[in-house]
Amino acid sequence: MTEESIAFEFSVVVPTLNRPAKITSCLEALAAQDHASYEVIVIDDGSTDETPETLAGLQARLSGLALVLLRNETQSGANPSRNRGIQAARGRYVAFLDDDCIADPDWLSQLERGFTSERVAAVTGLVEDQEPENVYELVFRGTHRLAKEGPARRLIAGNMAVRRTMIDKVGVFDTRMGRKGEGRKREELFKGEETDYFRRLAEAGG
Repeated sequence: MTEESIAFEFSVVVPTLNRPAKITSCLEALAAQDHASYEVIVIDDGSTDETPETLAGLQARLSGLALVLLRNETQSGANPSRNRGIQAARGRYVAFLDDDCIADPDWLSQLERGFTSERVAAVTGLVEDQEPENVYELVFRGTHRLAKEGPARRLIAGNMAVRRTMIDKVGVFDTRMGRKGEGRKREELFKGEETDYFRRLAEAGG
């Protein structure tokens, strides 16, 4: 991406699947951000419920939000969806948020403050757990904690931003990793994308 092609400071990429209520809360919170320059890209990973209609309604209702809606015709998984969002992104930084996350109003402003120099490749933050809805969410409860502020030793895919120039350098997410489907079955919970991406950024000098 060239400097001339940048249209926003942030592109927020949100994959979703069969979660109309959660994506509604997520987008309402994103519409209330205090940042002045951002777009939101939602990738519907082949939802089979009312999610497509919900998203269309939100796009009309949240008219002040620069909202881009994309849809996978077949369920591809979180990482292929994130990668599709990256391809559409026009921001200097690409932020990633999960559809069950409610961003604080200053979320993007806080992420931006983390990019203190050109040497900072990515910024990540805490995800506070909601009440688990199934046994697998219960198992993973607490795994999105960060020990302290300062240099990070890992990334949290549900709350992070990456400098676009670094994405262009190291590439997108490994599609062999990450969550598949709705994450309600053991075989749908393939993790490790954050660790892999952190390693690739570190090796590239980020």
